Amino acid sequence: MPDRHPLFTLIDNGDYHAVPDALAAMNADERRAVVPGLKAARASLSRVTLWTYDDPRRIAVQLAGAGCLASAPAVAEWLLKGKTRVTSIPGWRPDASLLACLFADGPDTRDADFQAELVRRIADSRLDDGELPYYHLAVELIRRSGCPVPATDAFVLTWARETAGRYNIDTTAPTWDERPLAGILADSPFLQPLAYRLFEIDGVPGYTNLSAYSRDDPDHSWPAALAALATDGTLDAGRLHDAVLASLVRGTGAAADIRFRLWTLEKLAPSMEECAKYEDEYVRLLLDGPSTVAAHAQQVLKGVLAPARVVEVSRDALLRPEKKLVRAQLGWLDRAVRQEPATAGAAVAALAEARDALEDAALRERTERLINRHSPQSLQAPAPAPELALALAPAPSAGPERAPEPDIAPPPPPEPARLDGPQDDAPEDVAATLRIWWRRHQDDGPFEDALLDRLIRHAHRDREGLAAALRAGIADHLEWFSHAGHEPWNPLGVAAAVCGVPYPGSASMFDTMVEIRGRELIARLHAGVTTPFPLATATHDDGTVEAAELVARIAEYERLGTEPGPVDLAQALLRVRPQADPEVRAAADALASPAGRRLAERLRTGGQDADRSAYPEPFATLLAGPGPTKGNSPVPTRSVFPCRPEDLPCHPDIQADWAWYVVRRSGARMDCRILERLAALPGPKGEAMHRALAEGLNEERREDRAAAVDALVIMVARAELDPARLAAALAELRSPVASRLATALKDASTAVAAGVLWPVLTGLLPHLLPSGARLHGLSDLLALTTDLAIRTGTREEIPGLRELASRPPKSRLVKEARRLRGTLTG
Repeated sequence: MPDRHPLFTLIDNGDYHAVPDALAAMNADERRAVVPGLKAARASLSRVTLWTYDDPRRIAVQLAGAGCLASAPAVAEWLLKGKTRVTSIPGWRPDASLLACLFADGPDTRDADFQAELVRRIADSRLDDGELPYYHLAVELIRRSGCPVPATDAFVLTWARETAGRYNIDTTAPTWDERPLAGILADSPFLQPLAYRLFEIDGVPGYTNLSAYSRDDPDHSWPAALAALATDGTLDAGRLHDAVLASLVRGTGAAADIRFRLWTLEKLAPSMEECAKYEDEYVRLLLDGPSTVAAHAQQVLKGVLAPARVVEVSRDALLRPEKKLVRAQLGWLDRAVRQEPATAGAAVAALAEARDALEDAALRERTERLINRHSPQSLQAPAPAPELALALAPAPSAGPERAPEPDIAPPPPPEPARLDGPQDDAPEDVAATLRIWWRRHQDDGPFEDALLDRLIRHAHRDREGLAAALRAGIADHLEWFSHAGHEPWNPLGVAAAVCGVPYPGSASMFDTMVEIRGRELIARLHAGVTTPFPLATATHDDGTVEAAELVARIAEYERLGTEPGPVDLAQALLRVRPQADPEVRAAADALASPAGRRLAERLRTGGQDADRSAYPEPFATLLAGPGPTKGNSPVPTRSVFPCRPEDLPCHPDIQADWAWYVVRRSGARMDCRILERLAALPGPKGEAMHRALAEGLNEERREDRAAAVDALVIMVARAELDPARLAAALAELRSPVASRLATALKDASTAVAAGVLWPVLTGLLPHLLPSGARLHGLSDLLALTTDLAIRTGTREEIPGLRELASRPPKSRLVKEARRLRGTLTG
């Protein structure tokens, strides 16, 4: 047997610092001969995890393979895939050592084609934490070989991120570059090929922090730096203008992307002559762009468009929802008609179309004045053309002569789906499912629930067989568990307990309900207590347990002569759907164990608990509701709420009370997606649910309000919305914003009957009207109320409306109040 090469001794010892010198002492044949051994060493490495990525032995194998493999594809695969993908290690940057290994025989040992191919493959790889792996290695290879600079998204983003970082890593201690960003960019050899590509990629600010600073800060602002480079000729101003404008017209990207592109366009400030070349693009931005982009395009086009084109564009621009932009468009259209009187007919037609679509009373009034101002005088004698006569006709009255619209009934929500687990699964199937669960980031409550059930059932039937399957199927997960900083009591913790893996650390204060149950199940496994299956496993995807199923489960526990765990039993009882079926009630009454008697009592009382404190923690604290707690409860009431909606499906009101309490105590925003799920639960929705719903309808973010609207629609479909209760909850908001409420309730009005929302508004408005103009968006709420009044045909008086409508009509608020009062009084 030949002697083992000394290189492998360095690998065994993890002495990666000595690997470059060892490779330099080897010839090409020796390096080629050790490749099979390096592949075997690579295969023996553990999977890369948070705790094993910087293993010195792994680094030594990586460096040795990079130096010994001959082709660029082989080196790229070695660096970018599998167990030798080591791209970022604190305190150690692999690029310098990798370069020494790649060029172990000198700078000319790898030809330009090899280097170009390696650069290409690195540039095509995926980002790691927003950074291209081996970026600095690729930069050095580009410098040495003179190969083309890659323009992949990953390379461009990393170049921008590294440039914005302003650190010079080539010095012994990285130094901060104090120069303005424009100067740093001007010195970058990659500026010309990559700067324009920044506007072809979505997500640039999120990866590179391009918009973290003020757009006007000359030292840090990317928009200001790019504009300065365009001004001094370093960048092509026309090409940059074209790239930025094309990115805005494309319309993709998040708000940060749009903000970065718009700021750059504003800082470029191209001349009117230059903008005129892109007239159609700016018109598209005005008509279809986000509000800030449309406003900029409107300002640019005022110096570009001819009057006839202004009239043509106004037909669609006046239909945009932004009042400020519509107001500016009306003024621009007025000036265009004055400048070119021949466009008056087309302008009046566009104004009439806008008048019929506008909801704002002040804008409608201004539109009406412009129609009267620009109507051709000749039309007053002879009969006007039919189209123009229609345009000149006054807007249809919003009065009560219109017949009430038929009510809208939202479709009933779907029934909860039955969760039927596999009947004949093997231990290997459980291990495969656990691996899938791990990759899904443990964010699926029913999936976790079913997985716990399968683990415990198999552990009861054949613990050794299950342990062998788990060790073979999830060995890397069990290794992770053994190094974890705290105890994950979720399904992985149960699997580790089955396999006898030692417990790490202590439990986390942020345990979910599945983890709280898992802690109890693990304790029973270690104590050898018979547990045929968990009692609390849901039978439906809303988290409920069928009463007949729970009766059968407790009966099996009685047959085996074992008692269920207190936490498992508590959640099972709280999940059981009240059942009036006499056969199920009789079967429950026949149970003899304490658990059976508790189930029978809960079914007999319809789910009402005489003493909620009899439940173990965390249920006693949760059921008591938010407020000061005594003892060491695992529920951190001041910071987080550990339940998912499906954990207590029969108690949505209690969960909503906790959600509302956390928002009030912490100042955080309401998680309205939770409200939507709570609304779909079978339990009753009382004051707490309506209070949380009111908070969601008043949230700042539109997507949050949309989720709250979905919750409202679900409650209406289930006949569980109490309009008077919701109106009272809205009136009690600490900081109501009428415009947000108007937007949310208007969205709801398209899905539910107007008669459902009418009592909500008539109950809310008397509390808001005294605030008058001090309450932002009250006029929007009045406009919505007018629309609902027309749809319902109601004549109900609203307290406080008469006083507001009697004020001088100088503001939109008073005009909308007069319009509403006119609708109500006929």
